[in-house]
Amino acid sequence: METKAPFWLILSLLVVIVNSCNKENIHPPDLLGYWSCIESSEIQGSHGYNVFIDQYGSELDKIIIDNFYNQGYGNKVIAVLQNGKLLIEEQTVNGLTYSGSGEVLSRKKINLDYTVVSDTLQDHLTAKYEHQ
Repeated sequence: METKAPFWLILSLLVVIVNSCNKENIHPPDLLGYWSCIESSEIQGSHGYNVFIDQYGSELDKIIIDNFYNQGYGNKVIAVLQNGKLLIEEQTVNGLTYSGSGEVLSRKKINLDYTVVSDTLQDHLTAKYEHQ
């Protein structure tokens, strides 16, 4: 009697190994530095600017994005990094409330999708970051 279990077991292990080798393990220190941002806004259209990403203190799962929404350096948004995903929990900085999420595609590329709300506006945006 012939068994097929070893074949399927080997195939399953091979798939797991290939998938784990293809996925980068990204941590906040891998993202530090200046990034160019191309942002597409429902209100302002598409435009570019730079941001600076830094680690959030000693917390290993958080980053700070400085100059978020092109509001000037010193205007910082905190994002949580987990399993290659970014979460911008609702937070208010200088009268603008931000929330959203994104994905770290590599150490050189990040995609974000977020909203910005104030008393006078509600904007939905997508952004593509590239490490400089």
